[in-house]
Amino acid sequence: MTNIADRVSTCIDKFKALRKILSRQADETPDKNSQRNTSNISLPMLQKEQERLEDWNKKFVVYEEGEKSLDDRLENAPRIRDQVVGLLRNLEKSLQDTADILTGKLIPWDQDLSQVEMSDEDLDGEIDGSETTELSQIRRHIVGNIDYLFRLDLVRPRAT
Repeated sequence: MTNIADRVSTCIDKFKALRKILSRQADETPDKNSQRNTSNISLPMLQKEQERLEDWNKKFVVYEEGEKSLDDRLENAPRIRDQVVGLLRNLEKSLQDTADILTGKLIPWDQDLSQVEMSDEDLDGEIDGSETTELSQIRRHIVGNIDYLFRLDLVRPRAT
């Protein structure tokens, strides 16, 4: 069974690694025109979302041991526990995908034209410009997953 505290710790580590990647890229390519298109994923955005995850962690006392741990408190609420683990798993994947795109290990779908098959009918239809890049979708997923964590009605820590 996956430990919630371990998942949170992994996500925080991935936030830190991603911020390091962006900082290094900014140092290596100070000319903004030559940088990869990271307008949707920025250092301030990552810092803010990492802080929100850390706030969620503190609010629900994720790292406590024994009866006070979130895992223990959710023992009798397996559906909620599974939702928490699923959201953290999705967040972890979004952060890893972002790192892979920024380091060139993964080509985002919006830049990989070899996988696009378009017919004349596709070209005639309207294109929704709200999410024109994979990074913009990933950004929305990162923010959304943390929003959902805050919305879950979790068991509060017991008074000591």
